[in-house]
Amino acid sequence: MKRAWRALLAAFAAAALAGCRQDMNVQPKLLANGPARGAWTQGADRPLIAGTIARGDLKRDADGIIVKRGFPKPPSYYSPALLAASSQHIFDVITRGWGVMYPYSARVAPRDRWAIVAYIRALQLTRNPQFAASGKTGGAP
Repeated sequence: MKRAWRALLAAFAAAALAGCRQDMNVQPKLLANGPARGAWTQGADRPLIAGTIARGDLKRDADGIIVKRGFPKPPSYYSPALLAASSQHIFDVITRGWGVMYPYSARVAPRDRWAIVAYIRALQLTRNPQFAASGKTGGAP
């Protein structure tokens, strides 16, 4: 009789443990950019606190992947030479390439190349407001 109870208890334990499978794919969790249930209404991703920098980002910003792969360090958008360059020149460099930079005419449409030029000019304006008075910010047809 004692042996039968042990067998029954072992069978019950095996059945109970089979239902306790922990699989990471089916566990309850919040997915990135997914809906969140509960107090948060922004989803699983919580907004970053203004002015915070992720650990290791300062090092990554100081030396990019291009330089690590053997290419020369690209010039800063804020260098006097690029501030003095015309928008047409920047567009031509994107189109035909320059030095070790590949041409992007086959990969980027002309309208998007002009958008890149406008973005570069906007970046230049963030650090040099006097640049707007120089008249170098225009140039797109």
